[in-house]
Amino acid sequence: MKKLAKKIKLLGIDYDARIFNALRLLFALILLLYFVFSFEMGYIIGPIVASLFFVLCEYIVIDLPLRKKNVEIEKEGISFVSALLLNLKGGKSIKVSIKNSSRVIHGDVSNKFNKVLNDIKLGFTMEESLKDLSERLPSVYLQNIVLILIENAKYGTKILDSIEWQLEAMEEHYDNIVIGHKKILPIKLCLNTLLFLGFMIGILLYYTK
Repeated sequence: MKKLAKKIKLLGIDYDARIFNALRLLFALILLLYFVFSFEMGYIIGPIVASLFFVLCEYIVIDLPLRKKNVEIEKEGISFVSALLLNLKGGKSIKVSIKNSSRVIHGDVSNKFNKVLNDIKLGFTMEESLKDLSERLPSVYLQNIVLILIENAKYGTKILDSIEWQLEAMEEHYDNIVIGHKKILPIKLCLNTLLFLGFMIGILLYYTK
């Protein structure tokens, strides 16, 4: 349940994980009863369909959108962290670096980092604000960067090399995702074409009976 609640929070949905779990369990139970009472082999098919629905529901509704959001976050995060790193190398504080970076880079990542500044104005410490930020970022690389900033805020540790390494790793990860999407694009086009042809053939066969 905690894992599901964390994924929902990362997705940015204001929704209770317990309600989501209860609803998918209810619909899975309805599917189970429907197959059991509607088909001769329903007692075998029903549990399989209900189990598949229960598992795929989380995958389709939560995991896939979260994966897509993670790619978008990392794309913007590369630009934001580059600007942030430039400010830090110039001797600016974390607070000033976030503020300056948010002025030139706009989007979801910028808004999330801006919330850190707003939280500080409300009386939260830098460490508390950054910790909350790390829990709202789906990218492990951005999470690591925020944790590095927290260590600096606490102990004054050197962070430039660590952030630069995480930035390079995030760039490589994003590039691999883009390359992977390009590689499977012809396969997707081929499958879509086959599905379309199958659909058209089915229509022709139906009307030529």
